[in-house]
Amino acid sequence: MSGWRVLTGERRRTWCPLALALRDEFSSGGVLARPTFTLERQAGSDWLPSAHAPAMTSGGIYVWPGLGRAADPLALPQSRVRVTIALDHQIPFYRVTDDALEFDVPAWNNDHDPALSPLMPQTVLLAPGPSYPFSRNLRVLRGRVLDSGGGPVRDALLVADGLERAITDASGAYSLALRWQASSGPAQIAVSHPRSGRSALVNATLPGDLAASFDITVT
Repeated sequence: MSGWRVLTGERRRTWCPLALALRDEFSSGGVLARPTFTLERQAGSDWLPSAHAPAMTSGGIYVWPGLGRAADPLALPQSRVRVTIALDHQIPFYRVTDDALEFDVPAWNNDHDPALSPLMPQTVLLAPGPSYPFSRNLRVLRGRVLDSGGGPVRDALLVADGLERAITDASGAYSLALRWQASSGPAQIAVSHPRSGRSALVNATLPGDLAASFDITVT
């Protein structure tokens, strides 16, 4: 072969305007099980499901190549999408305040580059959920966060002595690691639920409160 010949009719370009790096706050690692992503596109006041599925790079980044491709990018320069992430043992921190992550996606095609260059991957921090597989020798406080009527409080944030963090699931359940606390004595647990403005500040007594469900009521 003496050289390359460009076939302009066969030429195709692609951009990746959305990339997410999922990082586990507890272990500083990645996801423990394959995540499920749901992508929706905004249409007026509605959100419509999109079949555009992500791919995972060799570095563990989830990307949506080709997202934003349009026949006429000048007619609609950008669109808005949102992504929800579901995992078996971890809960994304965005759940504390929002149902999903939202992004503006610039339109583009083979002849028109996107108006905005794709950004670096956005890091999505993950908190331990109730089923997080902690090591057996680790102290873990387990229980539920409830409202004043005894109902479960989803997406509540728990912080132990300003160090360890966890988030409740749909049943209000949580698993909060206590790596840095003394083996006996009090551990201060701050609970907040920004979606409703409710909160609580309680003390768990170690090791006694590790033996049973340590339920917390927020008001």
